[in-house]
Amino acid sequence: MRKIQRANAELYQAVFTHRFCGRALNTSFDPSRNWGLMFYNHNSAETITWALGAFRDQTNFYGADATDSGGRALTGRTTWLPYFNDDNDGDDYWEIGSSYSYRDPRDNLVNYRVKPLNFLFEFRSNSSQIGTPNILQLFNSGVESVQLMGFETTRTMGPLNLQAEFIGTWVDIGSRTNLSHGSYAQASYFITGEHRRWNRKQGTFAPTKVKTPFLFGNGRGFQGTGAWEIAIRWCDINIQGAQGDRAIPGYARATTAGLNWYLNENVRMMINASPVQLHSNSMVGDLNVFHTRLDIHF
Repeated sequence: MRKIQRANAELYQAVFTHRFCGRALNTSFDPSRNWGLMFYNHNSAETITWALGAFRDQTNFYGADATDSGGRALTGRTTWLPYFNDDNDGDDYWEIGSSYSYRDPRDNLVNYRVKPLNFLFEFRSNSSQIGTPNILQLFNSGVESVQLMGFETTRTMGPLNLQAEFIGTWVDIGSRTNLSHGSYAQASYFITGEHRRWNRKQGTFAPTKVKTPFLFGNGRGFQGTGAWEIAIRWCDINIQGAQGDRAIPGYARATTAGLNWYLNENVRMMINASPVQLHSNSMVGDLNVFHTRLDIHF
């Protein structure tokens, strides 16, 4: 749903507005790039947004699709701003949102793969997959329908932002329904005084305005300090009812600490450290993930 239309950490917003290098564990439930048709709008006061769309389900990472067996989805999302202060470029607001998606899975298969907070490029060589391994995997065949439901909220008070989200996935297989779910809670703070901006017409985060850019264009060189941000996030995911050779049921929890440096409004450097606790049918133990990222936004 996130790449289709939802609001917080990874949904319908530029990657440049994310606070961490890797997405939270619960975003494994979000569909990949799906093609379809979506309508969205807002009220005259710009306090409520809504969106509704029809899409092809389970296209691949690049949006390619070719099947005549199922693969349809109806997805909607709405947001509400109980409070928004227009002063100081809107640096004080509270948002609440929810989303829902009903999906007729392609070929009656469901396959949600959980990566350890990053997704490196994967390719196949001699039928062997190379890249980031799955730590959990929700795989089911004979699936009649899938329902996704999400609840989100974010609160910004000057340089401080608080954000949380829950996603539940109901997989209907004949006479039984399996529930898997995940959530995250995070906080971020701009040491240099910037704030997370909000796009009231789309119900999503907007890019940060850097007060004193470090990297200037037009030959002006290096001048300011840029924007510095610290962030912390806790997330979890619980996979239930997975079946088959590829299934890896269980749960995982992770805590991520991050430091972000915005050289200007188009360039950002990120560093993350994440201990991950994993309990599955194939592995019980701890993982440590160190992640760096350079974003160039244009």
